[in-house]
Amino acid sequence: MKKPYLLAPCGSYEAVLAAISAGADECYLGGSANNARMNAKGFTEEEFYNALKIMRIHGVRSNITLNTLNFDRELAQVLEFAKKAWDSGADAFIVQDIGLAKLLYSEIPGVELHASTQCACHNLDGAIELSKLGFSRIVLARELPLEDIKSITEYGIKTGRFETEVFVHGALCVCHSGMCLMSSVIGDRSGNRGLCAQPCRMPGNVTNNLGKRGKGEYPLSLRDLTLSKHITELLPLGIASLKIEGRMKSPDYVYRTVKILRELIDNNADADDKKYNELSEIFSRGGFTDGYFTKKYFTDNRRMYGFRSDSDKAKTADAVVEIPPMSKVPVKLYAEVKTGGMPYARFEANGKSGEFRLSEPASLANNAPLTKDSFLKNMSKLGSTEFVLAGSEICIDDGLFLTASSINSLRRGAMEALEKAILSDRSGTNAGQRQESASLECETRNVKAPKLRFITDDPNFRYDKKKYPEELESICLPLEIFRDSTKDIYLPFGVRLPRVIFDAEKENISNALANAKNSGAMYVYISNIGHIAMAKETSLPIYCGMGLNVSNSHALAEYAAMGMESICLSPELKSAQMRDIKRVKNVKCSAVVKGRLPLMVLESCILRASGVCSNYSGASHFCGEYTDRIGKRFPIYPEKRFTDGNDPCRNIIMNADVLDIYSKKDEIRKCGVDILEIITEE
Repeated sequence: MKKPYLLAPCGSYEAVLAAISAGADECYLGGSANNARMNAKGFTEEEFYNALKIMRIHGVRSNITLNTLNFDRELAQVLEFAKKAWDSGADAFIVQDIGLAKLLYSEIPGVELHASTQCACHNLDGAIELSKLGFSRIVLARELPLEDIKSITEYGIKTGRFETEVFVHGALCVCHSGMCLMSSVIGDRSGNRGLCAQPCRMPGNVTNNLGKRGKGEYPLSLRDLTLSKHITELLPLGIASLKIEGRMKSPDYVYRTVKILRELIDNNADADDKKYNELSEIFSRGGFTDGYFTKKYFTDNRRMYGFRSDSDKAKTADAVVEIPPMSKVPVKLYAEVKTGGMPYARFEANGKSGEFRLSEPASLANNAPLTKDSFLKNMSKLGSTEFVLAGSEICIDDGLFLTASSINSLRRGAMEALEKAILSDRSGTNAGQRQESASLECETRNVKAPKLRFITDDPNFRYDKKKYPEELESICLPLEIFRDSTKDIYLPFGVRLPRVIFDAEKENISNALANAKNSGAMYVYISNIGHIAMAKETSLPIYCGMGLNVSNSHALAEYAAMGMESICLSPELKSAQMRDIKRVKNVKCSAVVKGRLPLMVLESCILRASGVCSNYSGASHFCGEYTDRIGKRFPIYPEKRFTDGNDPCRNIIMNADVLDIYSKKDEIRKCGVDILEIITEE
C-alpha cells in the first residue's frame, strides 16, 4: 500500500523549516499575493525562493498557492510570478480560477495543477470536469463523507484521470469553500481574494421563523477538523495527499501537528486519546469534529460547533516546544586526482549527481604531496549547504599537489552541479491532460437594451412592468419545485440547481430535471462546475450563475467553450473590471443588480445545532435569521437535500442588506451586460 503524502501548511520561512524537520512530504505556501492566506506572516522574496530550493534538496514537494480569483489586469503579473517559481523548483500550483489554470497550462509546459478546495468539488462529475481542464490533483471539499471520498478517489485511480487530496486536520469554514461572500460583502475583504476577515468566528445568535432564539454565542464557528482517529480508514483508499490546514498558524503548530500525523501514517495507526489530546493542546476550538466525514451531522450536529476559549489558549501557551533543526541531506563523494588528468569530483544525493572538473591538472608536489585525508578534509566543508558528507570513494596518485583554492573550486563546482540537477529534475511531476476546447470568437458587445431575469422561488411570480420596464427574459425557479412532478408555469422560465449536490443526490436531481423540462423549462441554471454533466443530460441550454465566480476573460471563455450560453459575472467585480472581460460571440453575460445576495451555503444546519429548527427537512421558504454582533439580521433559507431519506436541510444565509444597483443599469449595460438579474424575496 502506497502511503499518501503528508502536506503541511507553511505561512512563513520558519514554518517551512519546521515542516521539513517534522517529516512533511509536501508543503504548500504562497508568495506575497494571489493566495488565499494573504494575512499570513508570509515570505520575503529571498526567503520564498530559498524555501523552494531547500524543499527540493530535502525531497519535499512544494505546492504553490495561487488559489484566488484574478481580474484581467492582474493575470500577467500572476503568470510572471508562476513562471519564476516553476523555474526555481516549484512542483505544483494550487488554483481556484479556471482562467488562470488555462494560462498556466499553456504558458508553462508540463505544469502540475491542483484544483483548490475553493473550486468546491463535492461530487465525481466535478472532479472529472476539473481534470478535463488540466488539473491532475483535486482537493476535495471538506464536507464530503468517507464513502464519497472513497468512490471519487477510486475512479481517479482506475481511469488515471486525477488523484485526490483530502484535508485531515485544521480549521473548517462553516460555508462551502469558494461559495462565501460574507467577508467580502460586509467588510470589503474578499475570501475569494485571500482577505477573509473570518466573520464566522465572531459572536452572534440565531432565531427560528417563530422568533425563538437558539443556544450558543458563536453559531457560525465550527470546531477544527481532525481525522486523526480515522487514519486506518484513509490510508487504503489511495488518496495522494493528506492535508493539514493552517498557513496562519505558528511554526510550532506546524512542527507538532506534522510530527504526530507523520507517526500515525507511518505506523498505520489511529490516534489514541494521548495523541488526540496532544493535538488539542496544540490548537483547538473547544475540541475537534469529524462530523462531515462520519455523517454524524445528519443525526446530531451540535458538537460540531465551538470557539477558541481562554482555556484553549492557555493550553496552547503551555505546550510550546523547541523545534529541532533539520537534518542534513547525506551526500557521497567520488573524486579522482590523476597524473596528467584534470581533477574530478562528483557528489551524489537523492538519486541525482553533480560533477565538476578543474581546467588544469594537479602539479607535482615539492615537499607536501596531497593525501586522501587532507583532500577529504577540504571536500567535507559543506557547512553552508544542506548536505553532509556520508561516504566517499577517492583515488589520488602519489606525488601530486593541489592548492586549497583549487580544492575549494572543485567542491563548489560539484556541489553547484548537484543542486542544479536536483532543482531542475521534473521526473516526479504529475502533469494533467487538458481536453482541447472549441475555438471561440470574441466580440465587442454593444448592448442596447438588457433583459430581465428574476431569481425567484415563486412559480406564480408576477413582476411590476412599471417598476421594471425592460423586456423579461425569464424567471429562474428552484429545482425543488419539480422534485415530484411537473408544474404549470405561466412565464418563460429556467430551472436552477442547488449550489451543492452530493453523488447520492444525483438520481433524484435527474428525475426532477426531467420534470422541469417537461414543464417547459428553457434552460438549466448552475453554480458549480460539477453540475454541468447533469445539466447536459437534459439537452437544454446551460446558464452559469454567480457561484462560478467568473472574474476574468479567460474564465468566461473556458465556460463558454464548455457550452455555456449565458454566464453571470462575479458580484465582486466593479464596473471597470466587468468592462475588461472580453465577450464571447453568442454567449450572453448577466449581472446581479438587485436583491439579497446569498452569502453562505452551509452543509450543516445552524438552527438544528442551536436547538431551534422548526422546519426539519421541510419546504418553507424562510426558516430563521442569523444576527451578528452589531445587530444586522441575515435571513436563513432552507435547501432540502435531494436524498431519499428525511435528511436535514442545508442552510443558505442571505445578506442583511438588499443590493440595489438597478438604478445604475445604463452604466452596467455599457459594460456589455445582456441580462440584469434580480433576486426576489418571494
